[in-house]
Amino acid sequence: IIAEPLSYMRKHDFSQIIVLRGPRYKILSTLGIAHWLEAKSQDDIISLSETKLISVLECEPKNTCVYLKADDTVDHARDIFAHDTAKMISSVLVTENGRDVEKPLNIITPWDVAARKL
Repeated sequence: IIAEPLSYMRKHDFSQIIVLRGPRYKILSTLGIAHWLEAKSQDDIISLSETKLISVLECEPKNTCVYLKADDTVDHARDIFAHDTAKMISSVLVTENGRDVEKPLNIITPWDVAARKL
């Protein structure tokens, strides 16, 4: 149900959170939510409590999340954002072997790099 992730995002002022979709870890972002709302704009009533997370995840823009291995360097993460000329990548999920089926160990965003938190 979409209401729970939305209230968590609002409470913590997050623009994106990690969610589990089947065996894969994905990103749910405010941009994906906006795309979902746009797609639903023809409906008279939108019930967040009845909306399944999967339907919102289908509206997430493609190729906005990259997966890195735990032993990749911080410079590698910085390079990913620096060379993203289309500015589509909103997050790097760090897993043990850089696979989307592995539990994320960390998330890196462009804001982390810009704020030099890394």
